[in-house]
Amino acid sequence: MQENEYIKNKLLSIDDENWYIDEGELFMCKIEDAKRLAVPDGVIKIEEYAFPDQFYLEEIFLPKSVRQIDKNAFSGCYELNSIIIENEEIYLEQGCLKDIDNLKCVYIGGQRISVIVTQSKLAGHAYAKVNCLERYLGNDDEYCVDSDIAIIGETAFVNSVLLKKVVIPQSVLEIHDRAFEGCKSLQETELPNDLEIIGRLAFDGCVNIKEIKIPQSVYSLEYMAFFGWNSNQRIYVPSKWKKARFLQSWRRGCKAKIIYY
Repeated sequence: MQENEYIKNKLLSIDDENWYIDEGELFMCKIEDAKRLAVPDGVIKIEEYAFPDQFYLEEIFLPKSVRQIDKNAFSGCYELNSIIIENEEIYLEQGCLKDIDNLKCVYIGGQRISVIVTQSKLAGHAYAKVNCLERYLGNDDEYCVDSDIAIIGETAFVNSVLLKKVVIPQSVLEIHDRAFEGCKSLQETELPNDLEIIGRLAFDGCVNIKEIKIPQSVYSLEYMAFFGWNSNQRIYVPSKWKKARFLQSWRRGCKAKIIYY
């Protein structure tokens, strides 16, 4: 990757009044309407909501001093498409890329990363730290999720229009909101036997999947999980969900044939 000359010449002092930084933690960027930003050298941690209302931000550079990025760090940066991180040992918390639907490329330690994995604590499973597939930025037509992944994160595969098949390992326990939203070419995927949660709009717009089977282990099937599915598609659902009328919001906007088993 060639060094970005704009960023090279625009590294700011940690004492710059445009940044609210305390003991190495970046709490807020006060610069408005910027398309490119370089975080000041010396910042160690990017806190939640550090870039509020950065509606025009497209590219951001994080110097080697940055060792951690918290969840929701770039929340609201809807146009952000490029993140350049110098520190190859960066700690990424689950949800750090939330709200960035237009993300196209992430560089870490000079390497372009096509699969971003973050860490978190899995709710209801003691205090074990688990791996979350935060974002897939590849161009494959078939992708196998690694067997050490426990969570497929929010918008993990959003708008991956080239994907035709995704293999989900048995290690996955949760599929979060909008995980496969807009995957219009996706034709085949199989949900793992121990899956527990399917999030809101998780498979929104996946109109070319012929059928999918929801495992008996699922206890949370969220609002409009299969929004946009048509009458040519089939969803196999545990019979216990037929009785749970108060939980039927997952069917809204879904015309697929529901088969209870």
